[in-house]
Amino acid sequence: MPVVLSMIPMDASHYIDDDIDASWTRCLQLWLDAGRVEDFPHGVRRPRYLPTFAKQLGQSFATTFYRNVPFFVAKLRDTDPTIRLIAFDLLEMVAYEYHLQENALPDSLTDLDDVIPDLALGDIRAEHLFKKYRESTVGSFLPFMIENG
Repeated sequence: MPVVLSMIPMDASHYIDDDIDASWTRCLQLWLDAGRVEDFPHGVRRPRYLPTFAKQLGQSFATTFYRNVPFFVAKLRDTDPTIRLIAFDLLEMVAYEYHLQENALPDSLTDLDDVIPDLALGDIRAEHLFKKYRESTVGSFLPFMIENG
């Protein structure tokens, strides 16, 4: 799949190419330094918001590789809790990308019974748009997020 360089934030094009593993390796340290990809979690309100470079990189990564769900799922199941949180943040972006590009989420996302990482679940519980969400699995949350977020 060709990379659409215009979708990649300035200075990010050398992080992402058509090799998902190499791109992950190049991006990962920025996300680890930040503690996650998301810099504006659910439940937070700000009068003004400019995404960090790490967040823009995550959005570009998700846009470029959204069809490679097994890669993201493997990271969601990593033993490192920070990697799992990064993967969850990216899976939210992947879900939005599917929604925008294909108008539907694949079963490979909606069937995920993995538990949402604790920090992300706390953010979700704090979000007024998601007050009716009472489950805790990735597969149940992603379509809920698309419908209610």
